[in-house]
Amino acid sequence: WQRRASLRTGSSRSPRRRQYRYDLGGKKDLYAELGVGEYFVYDPRGDMHDPRLRGWVLRSGAYVEMADLRRPGVPVALWSDALGLEFRFDGTDLRLWDPLVAGHLLTIAESQRRIDIAVAQRKAAEAEAERDAEAQARREAEARVAALEAELRRRRP
Repeated sequence: WQRRASLRTGSSRSPRRRQYRYDLGGKKDLYAELGVGEYFVYDPRGDMHDPRLRGWVLRSGAYVEMADLRRPGVPVALWSDALGLEFRFDGTDLRLWDPLVAGHLLTIAESQRRIDIAVAQRKAAEAEAERDAEAQARREAEARVAALEAELRRRRP
């Protein structure tokens, strides 16, 4: 989990059975004691949790399991008031859905891919602009040479 100044949201991954028991027991109790407003547990391999994504909201000092916002194509969906985002597990990946943009937040890999594409496009545009500038300079130089040659021919007796 990523600690926030307000300790409003906690999350955990459960890769092992012992960790799973801790995530749903001692750690969850500790987070409740600390006043963490929401607690999420995600099992990336699907061998510990059913469902693979679970969430709780703190009410009167105790966690209450969140209601699943299931809809077609989204097997598990949980809303986070603290983040203003929806956790969605689509059967393969856990993603964050932002209702303000009506889309998923980008993963690190997706962000890097977009950056790489933008950099490549910028470099291509700069190279094209440089080629255009060189072509224009060449045309201007050729026009100047032609004008000077014409002037020389005119001045010759």
